Amino acid sequence: EAMRQTGTVVHAGVQRMKSAEEAGPDGQTIRQALMHTGITPLELEAAAKRVRQALVRIRVSRRGRWILEPHEDLHSEYAVTGVVNGEVVRGLVDRTFIDNGVRWLIDFKTSEHQGGKLAEFLDEQQRRYSDQMERYARILAPLGNPVRLGLYFPLLDEWREWAPEQTSDAAAPIWRQAKLFSS
Repeated sequence: EAMRQTGTVVHAGVQRMKSAEEAGPDGQTIRQALMHTGITPLELEAAAKRVRQALVRIRVSRRGRWILEPHEDLHSEYAVTGVVNGEVVRGLVDRTFIDNGVRWLIDFKTSEHQGGKLAEFLDEQQRRYSDQMERYARILAPLGNPVRLGLYFPLLDEWREWAPEQTSDAAAPIWRQAKLFSS
């Protein structure tokens, strides 16, 4: 539960960052946000440290800086809804933008990994989240740009990317909203 709450606060911090040069929220703001998520006092300092580490890593990592830089049609925490396989699908894309004509859908993962077998862990994470990301790609693909999917792990500074499967059932979004929260 603490990891989920940490992820929520990291997502909120990234959503508000306009560039890699922006420092992001201070320690007190991070602790307050974590307390609002219901984190216990015993977990507060460790969770705040993970949030700070993730936000700093995003700002200094080559991949993180690319994700944060200004892009065409850039949105954070982008609410999407569409019909996929005859079912209404709703979701929230952590970050999406167009770079060199490609629509990127990026999901931040604040998972931690200890020990060896990092590649196996990342493969499992990609398998775990690929269905969700593929559904989002089906919703946004009809907008016209080729789509690429990416998982970014700021605590590990690791990245997984892939092209979504080509399907014939992609349908135009029935609703989309650029911002779920106002800054």
